[in-house]
Amino acid sequence: MAATAAVLTPTRALLPSRTTREAVKLHPRRLPNSLISGTRKHGQSNRSFSHPPRNAENGPPFLAVTPEKRFLTGKSLTPQSRSSLYGSWLAASRGLVTAKAAPGGTVAAAAVAADLAVTKSAKAAEFERTPGCRRYVYHVEGGGQVTAYVVERNGCFDVLLDVAAADMQCNHDLPLCIHWGIFRSDRSIWFLLNDSQTPPGTVFLRGKTDAMRTVLQEDPTPGHLSLTLSFDAELAPFSLNLVLFQPFSGVSGSGIGDKSLEGLWLRNSRQMDLCVPIGMGRGSPTPLGATPKADGSVNFAVYSRYAEGVALCLYLPDDAQPTLEIDLEPSIHRTGDVWHVSIDAADVSSFTRYGYRVKGDPDWEGGNRFHSRLVLLDPYSKEMAPHVAGQEELPSPAAALAVIPFVQEPAFDWQDDFPPNWRCTA
Repeated sequence: MAATAAVLTPTRALLPSRTTREAVKLHPRRLPNSLISGTRKHGQSNRSFSHPPRNAENGPPFLAVTPEKRFLTGKSLTPQSRSSLYGSWLAASRGLVTAKAAPGGTVAAAAVAADLAVTKSAKAAEFERTPGCRRYVYHVEGGGQVTAYVVERNGCFDVLLDVAAADMQCNHDLPLCIHWGIFRSDRSIWFLLNDSQTPPGTVFLRGKTDAMRTVLQEDPTPGHLSLTLSFDAELAPFSLNLVLFQPFSGVSGSGIGDKSLEGLWLRNSRQMDLCVPIGMGRGSPTPLGATPKADGSVNFAVYSRYAEGVALCLYLPDDAQPTLEIDLEPSIHRTGDVWHVSIDAADVSSFTRYGYRVKGDPDWEGGNRFHSRLVLLDPYSKEMAPHVAGQEELPSPAAALAVIPFVQEPAFDWQDDFPPNWRCTA
């Protein structure tokens, strides 16, 4: 990608208006935060800027670009990155873009946006147009991006892995593979599918850690690799875990399954595996507890600052032991100190109770006292489930469980009264 220079004049007239920021609607994960760096002028406040009117004389405000040339806006950035927009310097790493404030300068926003725009393959565009499509973006350490699109149709979950490999620090003349497996109750143990459920050419690796390895295919879109996986909907919910792998030597076919093969391993920017939820969503950290949604799904959220892992345990009616356990991958299902997940209606409707199995430091002297075998009551639950005989005597004992709510609580009818802290504005 060619380097493009743009000159920014640090005046109030060049800053994006609220209307512009809302019109672009750029997701904050479109580009890694590491692409933007800079500082704000000392003492400068974001709220002190005014914005020019939209008219034919001065044109649109800065960054008012078309959806095909999306650009970073102040509203879509993290606080650290957002402050960079309001400073006198805006610089992108790796020489992609250098934008400097200069007296009397002009803005080449379209050129900058064209260089920073994340290209999308034709397959990805087709998946994204499908109703109910879920999209997950992962930034690979050292450059590059992996986007996963999950669509449920015809009794299957189709997953498209779209790999923007042009900026990856790898040998582009050698094949790039995914080293993958699926898990549900324990993310350290991957399960394998059979030959009929995997793409052609998939190699199975057996041993202490089972895994599958599949070569990514060339995509018609330049600089992209892609692979489509299909899973039976009855397997859901579960998580797809994968790592990018490239052998140091040029091998093909079954040769990529050689466990002694040395190569390059590519994970996300936090050196963690890429995790794609299937049959469930990321969930929301708020509100805490179990909350039913309008589409029938249920959002689970629990606070635990020192937990190293959390598994959601779901129970069928009258069952004394968990029927389904879902280990929450922290890179997807943790926000701050809150662990969360959203289970689809088709997968959660048959269960009536839930609890959490929490992993962490078992040292009592440290004060944490985590015990991974115990199934704990959600402290944010609104209703405790009736006791089932024997549930506290199993290898995974549960002293108390919570009821899964499936009906949204109606708003309280205050009739002729007013809620607390209500203020009349008439």
